[in-house]
Amino acid sequence: MAPAAYHRQTGSHKVKEEFLKIASKLLLFGMLPLMMAFCIDVYLIAQIIISNSIALLLASLLTILFIFLWYTLSHSR
Repeated sequence: MAPAAYHRQTGSHKVKEEFLKIASKLLLFGMLPLMMAFCIDVYLIAQIIISNSIALLLASLLTILFIFLWYTLSHSR
């Protein structure tokens, strides 16, 4: 929501490079709570279905995968 609100406040007629940088940073920071929530959900469900240690391992691997795909891979380009 933040990039769209910022874009409306600063003028929606032109897409400036400054807006693209700010929007990219806001989206990247917004993905952090999404990643945390998703991994916690996976941990809680996996803890019910399988053992606690395997659920923690699964959630940890998923966190590492998200960090690699969303942050490391996007900065490598």
